[in-house]
Amino acid sequence: MIKVMIAEDNIHISKNYFKFLTNDENIKVVSCTLDGEETLKDYFKLQPDVLLLDLNMPNVNGFQVLEYFKANNLFEKIPVSIITGLGNDDFINKAREY
Repeated sequence: MIKVMIAEDNIHISKNYFKFLTNDENIKVVSCTLDGEETLKDYFKLQPDVLLLDLNMPNVNGFQVLEYFKANNLFEKIPVSIITGLGNDDFINKAREY
């Protein structure tokens, strides 16, 4: 069973990811968080196998989550897939730095 965590502040998008992912019996969505602070808290509590991370979230944004993961060598423990509706070049290039 693959444990997936969804970090997305848009509840409708988050629900769509949830519905899509739970169609596969080998995937369990263990958390749907709405901001980066909640994401970090749930990450340590639930230890998911994969994190789907929106970059544009309130309070602690996705870039700050990535920065925390980088500083604490967490990328070796969990793959992070970036999901975002913002597609400008500066935003995408900044995300590629991680």
